[in-house]
Amino acid sequence: MSRIAKADVNAALERAAKNITDAAGADGITSRADMKKALEGLKGTEKALTDRFFRFVDHRDAAPDARITKSDVDRAVAYSKEHLIAKYDVKPQNGLSAKEIGKMSMTGQLAVKLAAELKGVSMPTQPTQVSDLGKAINDAGKDADYTSESDSTPTFVEADLGGQAVSGEVVMSLFADGLKHSFEADSLKDFTFEKEEKPADFIKGLADVSDPNDADEVKSANAWGAVGKLINDNLTDVEVYRIGPKDDQDPTKLGVDQGAYEYYVVGKTADGKLAGITFESVET
Repeated sequence: MSRIAKADVNAALERAAKNITDAAGADGITSRADMKKALEGLKGTEKALTDRFFRFVDHRDAAPDARITKSDVDRAVAYSKEHLIAKYDVKPQNGLSAKEIGKMSMTGQLAVKLAAELKGVSMPTQPTQVSDLGKAINDAGKDADYTSESDSTPTFVEADLGGQAVSGEVVMSLFADGLKHSFEADSLKDFTFEKEEKPADFIKGLADVSDPNDADEVKSANAWGAVGKLINDNLTDVEVYRIGPKDDQDPTKLGVDQGAYEYYVVGKTADGKLAGITFESVET
């Protein structure tokens, strides 16, 4: 099975970053207006990656009429290489596999796609065995974007519940392998969870739009709305858990601004399984 070298993906990301810095005016600052004009000269995956990466950098410096400097872009590139690409490359000497790419955020996946196009090779593929609900959720959520200090696309998860009630402890136990991979940890002893008190409001809020004139935000919100409907229509006892590092002073509580956190929005299927979505939030 073909794989994509991490170095090639990094190069694709650097290409998008250069597009952003090249769009700067004489003052060395790339405004949103500068970027909009520059995107008109790009096409396909390169345009999509450059646009999305600019939005990512812009969000990290989220001030009204924010303008992006080369230093802002360089910091974002360094962060993204580590957290959006290298984090998922379990065996670096072999390159990125289809399974590893599938766990990446949309930014990471676009970087992989551009790398493949520039190299003239096909994207890695793998046979999948996902339930009909999983296929529907993954398809509906492909344009959903959870933006924090990173960006994350929801991924369907499913496990045998074994008659247990839905709880944070059960979620951490059933999805331990995925969590350890996400946190790059050998165990989850230093991690805990926090339960959302109003899961229905949380799910509904994912589809909120702050700027109705932002086509990408509207597209993402619509995707979140479709995912939320599938969850509400097909799962019962739905809960939302935020999992991350324990607080240094009180290990019974979730730490604040400690890096990466994983959200799990899960409930019971008709046949007694635990299913739903997971996505990442980066908070520092």
